[in-house]
Amino acid sequence: MYTVMAVDDEPAALNHLCKIIRKIGKDFCILDTAEHGADALEKMKERQPDLLFTDVKMPVMDGIGLVREVKNKYPAVLSYVISGYQEFEYVKGAIQSGVCDYLLKPVIPSKMEEVLGQAKARLDEIYYRKRYGLIKRLCQGKEYPGEELRHYFQDEWYYSALIRKNGLPRRFTEAAGIEVFSEEAEQMMFYGRDEMEALYVCPASLSRERSFPAVIDRCLKKDWNGPGYHTCIISGEAFHIEDLPEKAKKLYKVLNKKSAIGKDQRLILEEMGQEKKESVFQGAFLAMSVYLENGQTELFIKEAKKCLRKWTQEGRSQLWVENMVRQIVYIMQKTGYRNLEGEDYEFVLEDAFFYALDSEDLIQSLEGLMSAGKEGIQGHGAKADMESFYREVTAYMQEHLAEPLTLQHICRQFGVSQTYLSKAFRRCAETSFSNYLTMVRVEAAKRIMGEQEGIFVRDVAAMTGFSDQFYFSRIFRSVTGMRPSDYMADHAAVREENK
Repeated sequence: MYTVMAVDDEPAALNHLCKIIRKIGKDFCILDTAEHGADALEKMKERQPDLLFTDVKMPVMDGIGLVREVKNKYPAVLSYVISGYQEFEYVKGAIQSGVCDYLLKPVIPSKMEEVLGQAKARLDEIYYRKRYGLIKRLCQGKEYPGEELRHYFQDEWYYSALIRKNGLPRRFTEAAGIEVFSEEAEQMMFYGRDEMEALYVCPASLSRERSFPAVIDRCLKKDWNGPGYHTCIISGEAFHIEDLPEKAKKLYKVLNKKSAIGKDQRLILEEMGQEKKESVFQGAFLAMSVYLENGQTELFIKEAKKCLRKWTQEGRSQLWVENMVRQIVYIMQKTGYRNLEGEDYEFVLEDAFFYALDSEDLIQSLEGLMSAGKEGIQGHGAKADMESFYREVTAYMQEHLAEPLTLQHICRQFGVSQTYLSKAFRRCAETSFSNYLTMVRVEAAKRIMGEQEGIFVRDVAAMTGFSDQFYFSRIFRSVTGMRPSDYMADHAAVREENK
């Protein structure tokens, strides 16, 4: 519900204005009223409205002076002045200088309905951007103004949950992923650090008919299907919006501790007990060291694979397994078996854990790292030119965009290791495989929508490899800043002008 302050020195006119707003503005409520500009500014010190309606001629401070002060002190407030015909030129000059919009006296319901409709559209956009900006800041651990949280999240109680599909977010790649946000029309808000994640913030009023865990279960089935695994952490207790930063911090902490390769998990935050310390047995590492010192590389690789399978089958967390793999890398370097560049080594690990859907995917990605020779291209020969290979792969992707392309699918198609394919994209495209695929699909969608008049969004999504039109809309807006429907409307207008 958006708030309105009405200002007029004539009680009858003020009551008439408030009556119209209450009757027509179902999305608006009267926050307060004032007799003149100075009175209004004093009341705004406590709480600012979203909308200001003010008469022009008033004692102490007139409407134009009030609007100028409001724009200076409270720039987020949308201001409208109400004037008679005799003040029209005066008000018109104020509008032209960017001060305000206006209504003519006497205010009629149909005009007020039009103005409130336009104001609501602007406020919807403002609130949307403010909300996702605040959620993004708190997810990044940055400072945020508490009064803004309370202003833009107006419900008394909220629930929250975190869903992550597949591996944890990248930590070393600069182009880590595409941030995603919910649409304005979606009452349950969410923010994802990349397209594989969503931190949900749900007003408690939305889950009256069913429990919040049931609401999230529905989201899991609807929005997170397809190949891969997911980690879902639900906070089942309602909280005030001021507690959201601390709640989000706890959800991310559990995600980092619990996310495990290939393991679907649905966890309730409040039901989680004390973390148990996980024992590490050094026998396997000692055996690997002995194998490498004796030149028994096949036995070393066999033992490493055995450990990786065992750890993932036990449901060990991704970060725990990463730490174990780093110990294997240390053994390789200590024995002189491999001299790995630190940066490449981190990228290899990051890609391996990000794309792996199960233990076998992980092993396949790390085999090149554990092999004494360079990871080759089985189907192309060890000396294949990387740029030529990259062009061949990207041409294939362009021709098969409608298919469910994955890193694993491309590797099988071209007979290459995941390590080599990821390195080709880092060096030739300066981004990750997943980012490149998303950008190519969005560009193809733009081309289709610009050329084909009257096409449906769901058809564009299917033609460019997005399994869900709502997911496509979110990604498209994150990349372009526009909704698909708005993009098509703009191109339709251009075509009409060119006729």
